[in-house]
Amino acid sequence: MAVVDEIFDRHQLKKSATVVGHSLGTIVAGWIIKERPDIVDRTVLIDPVCFQLYEAYLCQNFVYKMPTTGFELVLWYFVAKEACIAWYLGRWFWWHQNIMFPKDFPSLDQTQVFLAEKDRIIHAPRVYQYLKRNKVPAILFEGYGHADALLIHTKEQDRMLITRLADIHIDSMYMQNSDPTQFCHRKSASASDNTAGKYGALGTACDSPIPLVQSVFEYLKKAEFQNVDFIIYTGDTARHVRDMEQSRTYSELLEEHRYVMNSFDATFNLQTTKLFPTIGNLDTPVHDNIDLASNDNTSGGIFMELKRLWDPLGLNLTESFSNGGMFVHTIPNGPTIVSINSMYFFSKNKQIPDCNEIGSAGAVEMIWLETQLASAAASRRSVYIISHVPPIKNTKQLYKPQCYAAYVNLLGKYSNIIAAHLTGHTNEDHLAVLHNTTGSFALQGISKLSDMTFSINQISNVLTNSPSIIPVNNPGFRIYKYDTTDGTLLGWDQYWTNLQQDNVQGNVIWSKEYSSSALYGVNRLDKAGWQQLMQRLLTNKKTFSMYKTYINVQYQASND
Repeated sequence: MAVVDEIFDRHQLKKSATVVGHSLGTIVAGWIIKERPDIVDRTVLIDPVCFQLYEAYLCQNFVYKMPTTGFELVLWYFVAKEACIAWYLGRWFWWHQNIMFPKDFPSLDQTQVFLAEKDRIIHAPRVYQYLKRNKVPAILFEGYGHADALLIHTKEQDRMLITRLADIHIDSMYMQNSDPTQFCHRKSASASDNTAGKYGALGTACDSPIPLVQSVFEYLKKAEFQNVDFIIYTGDTARHVRDMEQSRTYSELLEEHRYVMNSFDATFNLQTTKLFPTIGNLDTPVHDNIDLASNDNTSGGIFMELKRLWDPLGLNLTESFSNGGMFVHTIPNGPTIVSINSMYFFSKNKQIPDCNEIGSAGAVEMIWLETQLASAAASRRSVYIISHVPPIKNTKQLYKPQCYAAYVNLLGKYSNIIAAHLTGHTNEDHLAVLHNTTGSFALQGISKLSDMTFSINQISNVLTNSPSIIPVNNPGFRIYKYDTTDGTLLGWDQYWTNLQQDNVQGNVIWSKEYSSSALYGVNRLDKAGWQQLMQRLLTNKKTFSMYKTYINVQYQASND
């Protein structure tokens, strides 16, 4: 530590520093963290050998295990058997002095550990689980070995994952073997009408049964889904209010919100993996209708309830959320998440006027949104806009006319920083193209080839809408990859389950439905990538046919 102090003095370093260590260097990093936490601002540990030093395999793997591959042979002769390292390990490496525990980190929020799945020195998956249990931010790179991240630079190092869920619509009143025409809440006198399966009634007005919701969260507990950077949930937690015989109470609404949040918490470590939710049109006391809290006490009440429920998430829920249900949150070294309340733009919200009325909820939010986008542009930060209702479904506008025009204009004006636009609501796997025609911007949903009337070089951005858990179509969720250097989406893997088969066989089988990179032949979804993707849809009939099949998560195809 005397040497570290001398370095700070010689270079006149007055502020705390970022401590980075790799392999044996993580031992030195650990000394600094434990002895001088006052000079540690952030910590990055790569292929760390400082954890679980009480495990015998670490010494065995590094000192005694004979090499079996070319890389292990290099490690054996030039590292493990190097004279100074061998002398240090044999004479001065006291395990109890060099071990690090999670409690030793001065701040977990400013800590990141990177592990390689196939590390031959440490048992990386075991260390990863140990760190995750203790809420230490850690990433496990699948297929990598020790030092690969340093020796073999590829774009894989810049890829992080985002879990994306939409429209859960959990219904605790769902009854198996009930009548779907009665919203799966009651049985019909005719046994042949009672067709509701254990996991849902596909293509009906019924909401999601608890076993279906449990299955998706249980599937997301798999290790491959735990290594995510953050989670996007675009709302509509609660059941619909269609059943007039069993109306939804306010307490039931809150209980459904609590159930889903508890499910996220039981599935992910929400202290290290951020969850970003947004408000859906069924998440409020009155279906489709909500105003600013300053105009309506009922609206203010649900915002306060959600703020209390979401408080453990550590989000930036300021006055803009308390009054309007929207928030902005910048991820350190990542994109800025702008969660908008699409209910203020939604054409079905009859409680409020269009956005051209000064002081209306939509007008207030539009000003707020442009302020956030302008701030991000000035700081050169990429933005992910998340909301529940998209502005367009196929060719139908879903926003009020003036709100729609103003919103599309903002999307075009700031298209160079909007790296993702993520919505739900329609239960469909759907793309909408933002294009610039004669100096103005327009949106075009894509459901058939004749919708593609724009020129490819006019495309500025593309809005993505993902499938839902509620089985209007087959249930699905999505895992995005993105470039950590600039926030650009690299693609997504779509997961699904065939609900009809699930109900027959008595268990839910989730699997990958398709990969966007394989389907569209594009590995980077910036402006040029989206143009390339649309060109593929326009010119490749097989690709467009598959796109149409996936819009409804193969539900229509399975019925044909």
